[in-house]
Amino acid sequence: MGVITFNKVPSTRFGIEVASPPRYIIPEEDYTETHILGLNGDRLTRHGSFKNVKGSYVCTFLAGDLTKRIFGDVNGDGRVSAADASLLLRMIAGLEPEMVNNLTAADILAMDVDQDGEITEQDAAMILQSIVHLIELPDYEFGTSVYDKIANQISQWLHPYYTPKERKVLLNKRKISGVFEIDKDGYFRLEDSYTPAFYRKAFCKESITVENYWDQGGAFELPFICAAGKYYKIGEEWLDAMHNGQANYEIDGYTLPALHYWHGEEEDEAGYRDYYCLSNMSKYASRPLIRMFFDSNSFSANTRPTVGQVTFSAPRNTFNETEYVKVRFNMQNLDYSSPFALYLDFDTCKAYFVNKTKSQLDNAQHDESQLVYFARTAQITECNDRITTEFPFTRETGVLYSGINKIDVRFWGGGELYRFRNFEILPRWWTL
Repeated sequence: MGVITFNKVPSTRFGIEVASPPRYIIPEEDYTETHILGLNGDRLTRHGSFKNVKGSYVCTFLAGDLTKRIFGDVNGDGRVSAADASLLLRMIAGLEPEMVNNLTAADILAMDVDQDGEITEQDAAMILQSIVHLIELPDYEFGTSVYDKIANQISQWLHPYYTPKERKVLLNKRKISGVFEIDKDGYFRLEDSYTPAFYRKAFCKESITVENYWDQGGAFELPFICAAGKYYKIGEEWLDAMHNGQANYEIDGYTLPALHYWHGEEEDEAGYRDYYCLSNMSKYASRPLIRMFFDSNSFSANTRPTVGQVTFSAPRNTFNETEYVKVRFNMQNLDYSSPFALYLDFDTCKAYFVNKTKSQLDNAQHDESQLVYFARTAQITECNDRITTEFPFTRETGVLYSGINKIDVRFWGGGELYRFRNFEILPRWWTL
């Protein structure tokens, strides 16, 4: 049996068993047909994109094991004690993130002592009141009530709702980490155990009809609408230009060198002798996220950059001709008195300013609460208007094409040209 993880919540939480891998049709290319009189056949104009695809999972779940649990038994030891109230308060406060991520439907129902559908401090208070015999907690009644509660949890899982404030926090968090969880168009992250190296962008549009098995479980088909591409999880790892000689990684049986520095004996046609190389073994071009780190020691007062430039180049056709794309941005309005990071997102075509050091951001990648805190306190801000008049750039700039890509970051300041190495790139590889 397989496992689905949707919006970071695994299907095992609800006792769902997935019968078989989903089937996805080959995505259809998006194009416009133009009929011209006298022309033998319609003219097709390709848009360089693909239409959404549908996939579905056949699932079952059982409710029978819930009869073994009692209200207030948060830790599952078979009795209600002060330890249950303490653990519940720690989870509410965000101090037990791993336990929260592994909660099952039985755990959630056991914690919802007042049966209002939410887990709050009131539930912990009622557990403590029951211990001193001020109130008596109800027992589970196996049957329709338990079945309906699980079915309702599954529905909430598949059709998540976020307030505008919560959605803003998640979107800002994505900007900092570069890892996709939710986007403004309503897609959520979808993973399964059948293709563990990938994830998809998906949403569940249809309501789910669960076939009731005598109130002891149910079966249903779980349909998702997905963006055409599937994304490599390895493409969510930051590649650091300061650490030349990073370990290689593999995609579809190909071994790819990580971002590495190259010094040529002769200048190429664009005048570059030194640059970084990054291989894209997928057939499809990706749009990366680049972040650069600055502090008061990055440049002297007389050499602080006024203009920055990121150059991308890669073969574009069978003649091995190389196309160079240069993205320039104004650096005069940035404050170097405290450390900061500058993000260039070539997918959303926006730039962001984060008032944090590299170590703070690296630590936040592994600390969910810290990352969310950065986003909630608006320590990341969009800065297109602050750094250049050329932003927002188009989606044709900053693309990592199939094959070997050359990447170069430079700054001009004090009449001097500097090659900048304190940057990282998140490639976002994908395929069909």
